[in-house]
Amino acid sequence: MSALQQANISLLHIDWMLFLLPMPFFIGMLLDALAWKMLLPKRLKISVTSLYAPQISAEAVLLSIPGGFVLADAIKVFLLKHRSHIPGGTTAASLIMRHWMLGITQLFFISSVCVASGIFAQDQIFSIQNHKSTVVAAIGVLIAASVALGFIVKKLIQGTLARTIWKFLFRFRIPALRKRLKRFASSFKQVDLQFAEAGRQKKAYLAAAFFLYVIHWFMDAGETLLVVQSLGFHISFLSVLLIEAILSAVRLGAFFLPSGIVVKDLGYIALFSSMNIYATTAQIAAFVVVKRIVLLFCIAVGYAALLMQGVRWNGKRFISYKAALENQ
Repeated sequence: MSALQQANISLLHIDWMLFLLPMPFFIGMLLDALAWKMLLPKRLKISVTSLYAPQISAEAVLLSIPGGFVLADAIKVFLLKHRSHIPGGTTAASLIMRHWMLGITQLFFISSVCVASGIFAQDQIFSIQNHKSTVVAAIGVLIAASVALGFIVKKLIQGTLARTIWKFLFRFRIPALRKRLKRFASSFKQVDLQFAEAGRQKKAYLAAAFFLYVIHWFMDAGETLLVVQSLGFHISFLSVLLIEAILSAVRLGAFFLPSGIVVKDLGYIALFSSMNIYATTAQIAAFVVVKRIVLLFCIAVGYAALLMQGVRWNGKRFISYKAALENQ
């Protein structure tokens, strides 16, 4: 029997569990929306559902377009401005804090999993030594991210992050760029002010947001575990966590690739093959295929949510359907 036929048989093992596979993604987006709400100024009366749809839509763009993280944030700013009447500067400030919180919790997640694996699953740590390049890359990205986050945190505390970016960009002697920077100088200042306001949130809210984002990082591991079980082979939850922690760090270095395509797929194959996981080549191949199918389904739901919110792309920027009709 060929490997392709074996992979097809492995895929046939998925029955009713197919409906459960996307759940970790949508639960993770809900946790993200809940934490994001806590980072917005309390004076804004906005529901979690008003943040959930933009969150799913933006994540679909992030996962499907190279370098889509910039466009994803633009979608959130646009939707909250036009649907919830939240000023763009306020949303931008909350998104800066969100990225900061995501970065810190990701480092916490990766470090905690590595420590736990070193204590309770040393055999798994030793087994991946044959893939030193993957481990070294993960550690390198982790250190680089720590340094970058340290710089950002310092500027956030000082309330000068946006101004620092403005000054850096203004050094480039490009007339068109300088003209636009002068035009939006007040906006950069407003971002710092808005972030300072967001940073004055009660410590309880910030702690709750931190906790939610930590749980959020466990969702990929939950999805991986569901896919593995649906395909009929066994892997411990700690092993799944270790795999996702390593690939989470590696994916940071390949942020320009939509959803870490190729890099993450090859990472799964390499780590599954080296970590004493009793799975056939066909099962591992089926695992990668199912993971991508689930991802495509979640992306499709995200784009559907974007359309349902009345948004379209006119070639230059996002506009609402209503604005498009008025321009016609």
